[in-house]
Amino acid sequence: MELYYNCPHCNDIIIVYTNEINCGIFRHAVFKSNLQQINPHEKKELCDKYIADNVVYGCAKPFEVIKKNDDYVIQICDYI
Repeated sequence: MELYYNCPHCNDIIIVYTNEINCGIFRHAVFKSNLQQINPHEKKELCDKYIADNVVYGCAKPFEVIKKNDDYVIQICDYI
């Protein structure tokens, strides 16, 4: 199932696939070259480099998907 949200950092659209929710941590970015999601646990310094080098779509900032009852919500989380 696809879930659509606005990024809690930049307000752009985020699509989350429920079958890809493991620990719930994500970065709002995919590589422009292949549209693959960046490592959800990537360090802030590398995320900032991706943005500076203009190699990703998205803001590359972290968010968390949490299941509450039968619904999913997103919230800002810290770099782990």
